[in-house]
Amino acid sequence: KQNSKTFHQKSDHAQDKYLMNKQKKHSLTIRVLRCNAQTVGDVLWHRTPLPGTLLGGLRYKDVLPKLLAYGNVHSGARVLVCDTINGYLLGSVMERLGGKGEAIATYIGPTFPT
Repeated sequence: KQNSKTFHQKSDHAQDKYLMNKQKKHSLTIRVLRCNAQTVGDVLWHRTPLPGTLLGGLRYKDVLPKLLAYGNVHSGARVLVCDTINGYLLGSVMERLGGKGEAIATYIGPTFPT
């Protein structure tokens, strides 16, 4: 409105259309998603210039569900997890357990992560 010299000369419909286009161009759209292994994996996969480096190359859409199924991770299970990919695997196991069961986490590395 302020930067357009001819805004006041336009018809009401043209002014509304102008404002709508400016809002579409300059407004932010926020989408709130439930935090689960799928959405976190999607963010971590696409967050770096080389996709998948934050997940250690683990494909979260097909390999992770197979890994959890082969490990017999289900509600009420006792699971031993050795996670070296930023806690993503442990978080996926905890989600699959659903608050029922136990997960024992181990870490292999020079120092304990903080």
